[in-house]
Amino acid sequence: QRSRSSMDRGTPKRRSSRCPHTPPSRCPRSRSRRSARSTEATSSGPSPRSLSSMSFQAMAASDPCASISAARYSRQPQPAGGKSLARVRPGFCPGFCPGRGGIPKAYCFPDQRATNRELTMDTPKYYLVIDLEATCDKDHEIPREQTEIIELGAVLVDGATLLPVGEFQSFVKPVRHPRLTPFCTQLTSIRQADVDAAPGFAVVMQRLAAFLRDSGASGQFIFCSWGNYDRDQLGRDERRHGVRAPLGPRHVNLKESFARRSGDDGKLGTGQALRRVGLQFLGTAHRGIDDARNIARLLPYCLGHKPIPAGTSRIAR
Repeated sequence: QRSRSSMDRGTPKRRSSRCPHTPPSRCPRSRSRRSARSTEATSSGPSPRSLSSMSFQAMAASDPCASISAARYSRQPQPAGGKSLARVRPGFCPGFCPGRGGIPKAYCFPDQRATNRELTMDTPKYYLVIDLEATCDKDHEIPREQTEIIELGAVLVDGATLLPVGEFQSFVKPVRHPRLTPFCTQLTSIRQADVDAAPGFAVVMQRLAAFLRDSGASGQFIFCSWGNYDRDQLGRDERRHGVRAPLGPRHVNLKESFARRSGDDGKLGTGQALRRVGLQFLGTAHRGIDDARNIARLLPYCLGHKPIPAGTSRIAR
């Protein structure tokens, strides 16, 4: 009677020591003791087998490398014809939850059968590697919220072969700070005449959308960049001009992907990462199209198609 009155008063249940991302109805420890109510709630929705495709789609929407760790939380067998990417470390909870670009909540639970099993994920048809250059000043007199894109470089990469299949490049005319600082010109080698004759942000977004449409990549690619800076800068220009970039909601931070696979601290520039895998930077540093081309060369290492050799040799970007 005492226990029932406590339940009637809404006394919270004692927390278990399970993973905080594991729903109670999916925790193996509570499987034999779970209540009829939790069993009914679990069986009322779609079965985990019917949600397998949703699981892999949600994982692909975030970082493909991070999704390999998240994949061990799915009880689904390997999809037919899939390509194995990496062994997942047992006992590791990636902490991905709904709303953070992770896997569905029903899949966030440990699976001991995945310990010695290689899991797979579907790959997109294309990767779109983008690098931006923006207005800047040596003494940071231009606030971050006022910086504007002055060059956009993009390389379209085949998702299966990871080879470039197309390129897009355009200078962009700034409006908030139309005059480039000497520091910006020296850093990027972009001249004032280049941006004066360039189209505005809205026109460049239209041309980028046309490039994707003509390449057959519209809606079939994942936007990638080296770090989150390019994604955030696009957001600032979108808000400033009231124009949406044709890139979709999915984004992969290749810098973080590379750091996870190499074991580095995640602060490597593009040139440093190239030297890390035995390659040299090609072209002019801090130019959008050249940076995008070099980042595209790192895609096989970021996605686990090629191993990253051991070593700590680094160079400045």
